[in-house]
Amino acid sequence: MSRARRARGAGWAWPALVWIVATALVGATVLLQVVVRPQLASDPLVGGGRLDAPASAQAPGAVLPGLSAPSASVDAAALARTLEALPRDGLGDLAGLVVDAETGTELYRVGSGARTPASSMKVLSGVVALDVLGADTRFETRTYLTADGQVILRGGGDPLLASAHQDAYPHAASLEDLAASTAEALRARGVTSVELGYDASLFGGPAWNPLWPETFATSVAPITALTVDHARPDANSWARSTDPARLAADAFASRLAAQGIAVTEVEAEATPAEAQQVAAVTSPPVGVLVEHTLSESDNDAAETLLWQVALARGKT
Repeated sequence: MSRARRARGAGWAWPALVWIVATALVGATVLLQVVVRPQLASDPLVGGGRLDAPASAQAPGAVLPGLSAPSASVDAAALARTLEALPRDGLGDLAGLVVDAETGTELYRVGSGARTPASSMKVLSGVVALDVLGADTRFETRTYLTADGQVILRGGGDPLLASAHQDAYPHAASLEDLAASTAEALRARGVTSVELGYDASLFGGPAWNPLWPETFATSVAPITALTVDHARPDANSWARSTDPARLAADAFASRLAAQGIAVTEVEAEATPAEAQQVAAVTSPPVGVLVEHTLSESDNDAAETLLWQVALARGKT
């Protein structure tokens, strides 16, 4: 190709490229403004129009009006200086509010507009769990034997219960260990075959928050008092079981079978009052559960801990 022809080709190629890029940008802008933005603006999870009409957060009310008198007053100016001195690199558009939990008095505010707090709520959830439940509290997953020889697996609301034995920190309880202890007790009674019931009735309902969209289904499982492996049938997949309690029961039945105890049937069953406890495994303490929840941003653990708080407060 001659130099003249190459020059003519370059002459039309660049304007064409510019037109293509410009057309793509205009099309993307129209798509965002006409299609995406209205959908987000009307999405209750985003906030009913907050994208189009940002609102200022309302003045807070008292959060814990029943608190006893504080041992020290808070200097709002000193608090502001401390918070303003914290590094904020990489935080982006920041909004925050600090209030006196007893009176509702606003002590510090940064940013404006209503925001979805998202995983920062786990900090509050952890503080409440530590305060209400205590850092040393543990949750037990138990097995019982009924008068007619049925074994009941009863969930105690352990958010980290695993199917396999756990040596690594945080040393989660496991169905493997529970099956070994249960099988040993059954063999001592001459039992080698059982029907298995499973009881997840410790928590109330609903297990799935009706305000959660289905897209949350890979981020959190239905919350029950009996769940194992974060309700993941496959550890290599984000998919969650829609029936975590049954998943846990099936996993336990498999572990019992590996211990030489045949399981002939698996079904949901309430634990009879007269049933005798056979074995139990214990969760890490709440302090460790909160540490895990925050360090791993564990949605399941955060939700389960708040169910435990509700249970302790008589709200479920």
